[in-house]
Amino acid sequence: MDVCEVSVVIGFRNWGQERLRLALGSLQAAFGTCNGEVILVDYGSTDPEPARAAAEITGSRLVRIDNVTVWSRSEALNAGFAQARGRLFISTDADMLFAPGTLETIHTWWQASGSSALYLQCRDLPPSLTVQSLSTGHVNWKELEAVSRLRPRWGVGGMMAIDRHSYGVLRGFDERMHTYGREDMDFAARARRAGLRMVWVEDQKARMYHMWHPSSADALQDSPAAIAALKQNRSIFDNDGTVARNRTIWNNSLPEAPPLISICLLSGYESIKDGRLADTIALQNIRDVEVLVSATGGQVQAATIESLVREVDCQVGDLDSMLEVAAGKYTIVLDSSYCLPETFLEELLVDAQGSVRAVVPRQLAFDPETNGFGFMPIGDENRTNTLLGVLAQTDILRSLSREQNISTINPGFLEILNSLGAEVLFSENAICLVEAKESVQSSIRRYEIPSEIRRILWPLFSDSDTSRIAKITGGPVETLASEKFDGSLEFSVVKRDDEITSRLGVLGNASLTDLARLRNLGCDFTVDLEPIDQAENSGRGIRWIISEAMFAIGQSDVIPHAVIVVEGEHDGRGFATPDARPLCIKVERLGLDDHEKATLFFSNNALETSNILEFADGRVRFILSQPDWEIGS
Repeated sequence: MDVCEVSVVIGFRNWGQERLRLALGSLQAAFGTCNGEVILVDYGSTDPEPARAAAEITGSRLVRIDNVTVWSRSEALNAGFAQARGRLFISTDADMLFAPGTLETIHTWWQASGSSALYLQCRDLPPSLTVQSLSTGHVNWKELEAVSRLRPRWGVGGMMAIDRHSYGVLRGFDERMHTYGREDMDFAARARRAGLRMVWVEDQKARMYHMWHPSSADALQDSPAAIAALKQNRSIFDNDGTVARNRTIWNNSLPEAPPLISICLLSGYESIKDGRLADTIALQNIRDVEVLVSATGGQVQAATIESLVREVDCQVGDLDSMLEVAAGKYTIVLDSSYCLPETFLEELLVDAQGSVRAVVPRQLAFDPETNGFGFMPIGDENRTNTLLGVLAQTDILRSLSREQNISTINPGFLEILNSLGAEVLFSENAICLVEAKESVQSSIRRYEIPSEIRRILWPLFSDSDTSRIAKITGGPVETLASEKFDGSLEFSVVKRDDEITSRLGVLGNASLTDLARLRNLGCDFTVDLEPIDQAENSGRGIRWIISEAMFAIGQSDVIPHAVIVVEGEHDGRGFATPDARPLCIKVERLGLDDHEKATLFFSNNALETSNILEFADGRVRFILSQPDWEIGS
């Protein structure tokens, strides 16, 4: 099979079918002698046929994404690149025409440009040159050159090309951005921060033309939601100086993308022997990490991080060998004395912006003599002046390990960095606990502990007076029934007409390992140490049915006379005539030990209510009635 050199991805949704066909067709001709592929991502178009037909006619690959409401160019492009086979990734839009041979020329430039991201300046076609006139079957490229106007370089031109590996380092387009604007400029800015040169392709053999259409930005000016999205996109672009995005969730990840962080455990499997450090690593909201340990002297006993562990063929304590194989852009060295709040790694990465090469966390220690907590002072020769706990760029650590003896975690590590001119930041937000013993648990609830410290420590410890409760608010809650937990599980998954509308789970008396398991299973949750009524939060009773009925009423312009809740699943076909059949919706709730089904019939008047009651024949569970919607019998 021929090697795919170039993958071009276009996102599309409900707009410009003929423009799309022209754009896809021009791309296929633009490869020249270069072997490439075009991937069209249909991001939830109401009618899937236009995209399917355009892809089939032009020989493009089609990726379809359903169940999305708001347009996101970032997610559409990432979904396409997640399936791309090429060595060079190119993103563009469904309203661009590429002259024959353009992509071959861009590929040639990329091969000659070294470590770079490439851009092609767009030429705008006039409104008089309509899509219909371009669809005659023959494009006069000389005419397009003559009538087009070169677009100023205030953005990135409408096309970006970047090598596959660098795309993985950047972790694609920022999926927080949606609706319209800034995602391509943000991507280009991050490419520069990652060390790639910005190269504009200036070549007569490379031309890209924008087919005229009314401004997309103007069409959004009357939408408050769109205006808010534009403001958010601009804020992310202006204020987030990180390189890698989609750090906590990357729904459309590139399979071989390098991990964000390499975690080196110098004391080997001893570091995770008791499971606490392993569980707090697994608990991190940053999921894309690798854990490096020596292949000698032990085996994985903490199942929560088993999938993250990579053994290195070296002796325990050999940091040089670990750094040689570390795949993360950043590396952090830890040992069993560390306990990490769930946002610890994320806070470190957020601080590692711009020229910062290393981030030192605030290290909180427990003093058994005073039975209290305190932050270690900066420069404490016993801890904070060493490599332990510091997030640093892997390439810098790798260079230092070849020249300096840092494997033994000697004091003076920060002085070495400073002497080299590497900028070090002391974080205010990334806080970890060190040297924590069992006696810490008796002090967690002491009110003299500052609130920001208590917030960090409470999810990590519990004592005899409290029970750790995890409220599961998202993720595959319905799959938890087959899992084993130390705590007691209750959950409720509600469906409306076979579509899941809500998920709620409660894991009482949860262990730290339970929390790590939940994170590994893809569940979102919050942790509370205060006692709560699990049964109430499990969704049992009738509150879930009332909630579904109220939602349906809220979606309608007409307030019904009554809502009759009938046991079981019905379609209303038992009524005398089809015209007499009332509006109904099917609801069901799946719990750990039970499965309830009901049908909600909405009546418009007393006669319909009477007909429904006759149809139900004793299966009525309860009635919601107008005007005050009190529960009837």
